[in-house]
Amino acid sequence: GKLKAEASISLTVSSYNNYSDTWEAILEPTVNQVGETAYRSWNLQAKLEKFDSTICDDNEMLPELSMEIFSADALQITLSKTSINSILQLLQSYQKQPETHLIGKE
Repeated sequence: GKLKAEASISLTVSSYNNYSDTWEAILEPTVNQVGETAYRSWNLQAKLEKFDSTICDDNEMLPELSMEIFSADALQITLSKTSINSILQLLQSYQKQPETHLIGKE
């Protein structure tokens, strides 16, 4: 037998622009079909297969573990000066936080 897992995720990523008082898409939405004006979130899918053992097929060695990550959608990222500044401010605030350990003390 073999183990097989599949997962999918729909992503919408936006940043708030304080200057224009609006949300700006960082990860651009995808058009449902060519010629339509309806949009949807960007979709990502993953498949994982684990086989009992390596199998020879036509003198070809098959992997024991196979992982495929894919999307049928184009990945379009838009970064404005405002969104870059927001990301930098977020990173700076995380750097100022004291270190915490989830398991035990080191």
